Amino acid sequence: MNKVCKNCVMDTSDDAISFDEEGICDHCRQFNTITLPLWKEKLNDKSNFSKIISKIKNSRRGEYDSILGLSGGIDSSLLAKYLSLDKKLPKKIKSYSVRFLDKKLSNDYSYAETLAKKLKLDHETITINSIQALEILNNAADNLDEPIADSGIIGTNIICQKSKEDG
Repeated sequence: MNKVCKNCVMDTSDDAISFDEEGICDHCRQFNTITLPLWKEKLNDKSNFSKIISKIKNSRRGEYDSILGLSGGIDSSLLAKYLSLDKKLPKKIKSYSVRFLDKKLSNDYSYAETLAKKLKLDHETITINSIQALEILNNAADNLDEPIADSGIIGTNIICQKSKEDG
């Protein structure tokens, strides 16, 4: 029987996992002792967001200040609105959404298109079918360093590839 971490879902299907006396895995311990303190430090640095924006601006290669995956959901929609309305942030924004032809009941891409038009973003909808989605999933899985069960990886992979092609 697999032993499961008391803090997350990791278990002994990971051959290299170890647990402390409280049943917490080494992944959680490492996160709590190394990663989380770094995140907190960066969150407390109010100028950190400005530093990130400057770094992005200075490393840009194409004509856009920002590239955004716009699903039509609340998270990416709020980010798009924030990016487009904040006077201190970049203005030339390219957004992408993905339309899955075989997903008849989902029209998230249309929400993304409507929002992009309202916010005056340079928007592109990439259309794929289920066969293409499976090919992309197979390719994406080869590049992941850990298992992932989020189908969003398909859209993310498509948008990353397209934005790289576009410069």
